[in-house]
Amino acid sequence: MHKQVIKRIKEVITSSKYLTLSCDDVTMIDNQSWISIHSNNVQDWCRIPIFIYLEHVTEGGGADNLTKVFMGVFKKHGGFSNVDFVAKMISFGVDGVNVFQGVRNGVICQM
Repeated sequence: MHKQVIKRIKEVITSSKYLTLSCDDVTMIDNQSWISIHSNNVQDWCRIPIFIYLEHVTEGGGADNLTKVFMGVFKKHGGFSNVDFVAKMISFGVDGVNVFQGVRNGVICQM
């Protein structure tokens, strides 16, 4: 079933004219870090919300690693190239944490 869900997510993303991405990092009570990635895709001027993935962050929560994890989710779980979604992305939403929105080396700058 997981493969079918990923296949459908890829179909929606590749056929969408525009998409928005949002993510949030979370630290659990056992000190494990996770990043959840969501997308809103526009097809025929209708918004299609999709939960893409919840990825375990094992190498720390710095901007370099979170960028690597974020970009890797699309390659590892969907077979996307960076062009597939970055070229269609019209916005990237995060909760304002400096690691994502840092002016010089945040995740947004690195993408």
